[in-house]
Amino acid sequence: MKTHVTNTSLVAFLVLILTTTALVDASPTVVELTPDTAAKVALTGSTVNANVTVGVKAGDWMEYNVTYVGSGDPPEEYANWFKFQITDVQGTSITGKMIYEMLNGTTTTSNHTYDLKSGVLNLLVVPAGLKYADVFYHEDYGNITIAGTEESTYAGGTRTAFYATFTEKKVYWDKPTGIFLQSEQVLNGTEIAQKVMISATNRWIDPNASDNSEIDNIVFYAKIIAVVATVAIIAVLLIRMMKKREK
Repeated sequence: MKTHVTNTSLVAFLVLILTTTALVDASPTVVELTPDTAAKVALTGSTVNANVTVGVKAGDWMEYNVTYVGSGDPPEEYANWFKFQITDVQGTSITGKMIYEMLNGTTTTSNHTYDLKSGVLNLLVVPAGLKYADVFYHEDYGNITIAGTEESTYAGGTRTAFYATFTEKKVYWDKPTGIFLQSEQVLNGTEIAQKVMISATNRWIDPNASDNSEIDNIVFYAKIIAVVATVAIIAVLLIRMMKKREK
């Protein structure tokens, strides 16, 4: 039995191949961070930072507001606002720029490079994907054990956070990225409580700008429409050419 392949069938097959290839090329590249690649330990609290998951990249930035509550005024050299901008990531090594605005109105800028295996400045980035009872090491605080996870709103977006309590402070980080979200502590030698809260970031919704995720979706679907339209035009032209030859 002979199989008869018409020109129209051949064109349809070619269109299918072209469409599939083009849509794959138009799709954004997404790299998922999974808890399986995070540092894992038993409940003994032993330090395992050999295979930390880095959840940030060059160009990421975070801004934070700092508030104080209690009797008396906080020292003027304490921060009122600060920003951490990541300028380079090489393996587990993170380089970033810190910009501080102090309570007295002065501004300072400094650059730092840290290995995520030993800790990042002021706990601003920790291994991503951690969960309850996981332990990571920080050179200033030693072993830090994750006490739990919860969802809350930070910088305009609903995030899953993991948190830990140590040295009389409670700190929250974003689970998918390891970005510092919030902390509360009493300042040494005072009755003043300090609260630090993330106010903006380019990793999710930026309350000071349009929703970047919507823009990304618009661009993505525009690419799909353009690809489908191009393939459709090619298909029509091929069919016309085949019909002319059949005549």
